[in-house]
Amino acid sequence: MLTPLKQDAVASNNEEASARLLSVDNESTGAHSYNSLEDSSDHHVPREFHSQHSTTTILHSPSIVGPVANLCSATLGAGVLALPYALQQAGLIWGCILLILAGTCTLYSLQLLVLACQYYQVYTYEGIVQMACGKRSRQVTEISILLFCGGCAVAYIITVGDIVESLQLERNVAMVVVWTIAMVPLSLLKTMTSLQSASGVGIFSIFLLILVANIHFWRDLEHHVTAKMTLSTVLWPAHGMTSVLTACPLIIFAFSCQPNVCAIFHELPEKHRMNRVLYVAVSCCAMLYTSISLAAYLDFGGAVQPNVLQNYCIHHLLIQVAFVGMTIAVIMAFPLNVFPTRVTLEGLIWEYRRGDHVEVE
Repeated sequence: MLTPLKQDAVASNNEEASARLLSVDNESTGAHSYNSLEDSSDHHVPREFHSQHSTTTILHSPSIVGPVANLCSATLGAGVLALPYALQQAGLIWGCILLILAGTCTLYSLQLLVLACQYYQVYTYEGIVQMACGKRSRQVTEISILLFCGGCAVAYIITVGDIVESLQLERNVAMVVVWTIAMVPLSLLKTMTSLQSASGVGIFSIFLLILVANIHFWRDLEHHVTAKMTLSTVLWPAHGMTSVLTACPLIIFAFSCQPNVCAIFHELPEKHRMNRVLYVAVSCCAMLYTSISLAAYLDFGGAVQPNVLQNYCIHHLLIQVAFVGMTIAVIMAFPLNVFPTRVTLEGLIWEYRRGDHVEVE
């Protein structure tokens, strides 16, 4: 027969054992809660969405230069050519406000996507949408990605044709040759990490274009068109708020890179450094955009074209170098638009083969 003291000791030990069992059970439940969510009919995510590169080897480099280069290259592209025109439409004051606002919103949206990746343990844009909003929403998102990224890829090919035509080359032949020997091979690389070197070349080419634009601006200050314009014409929109609304989509498009951030985050070995990658990449893009926008707008004023390359005389060697640099930048940015499209198509094909696709009524 146990004494009261021993009975209290036994009861205490039983309570501790029950607490440990309950803790283990909770941990087990937490570990499998995502699996139960995955198996639900409305939130089922294909295996590719959880680890689209699980069979690939990720380069374990402590540097963030590669991920920053990929994110910058995904952002920088043909959209940079329209920014001086957007600044001319909105005026210096509204144009700078829109650039700052677009950069800030882009950074915030990328941070939200990274948080969603961590929360759901899903590493594609459409996979996050499915986990948050359901399967029908994912299907709408997949169509949107195909249209947006596919359309951008087509626009990049057309941009290459426009540039090589300015260099007095055969447009159609050059487009086919560049697409065959450069764009397609780069688009077939398996991971975003494989594109880091190409992204670095593209960023350098954009920097070269901006450098040429600034040299052209500072070389002949007294003959600038803006020197003959009134201060109010330079600072304020050309046609009121209508011009500001015209500039908005051009600036927003220039900062578009959201479909790529999930793959970049997934391939980053040190996940805690992703926030720094976002800050550095968005800041670099904002500075480059501001630089070329100000240089070209103050250089040509109200005469600036929707494609700023049309404002420069192609017969100057320095301008020809800038044209070639822009061509290289567009070529290197092309696979970063194909990559999300390819992932989306893989997901659709996997769903179709699994036989679980839903017919939309």
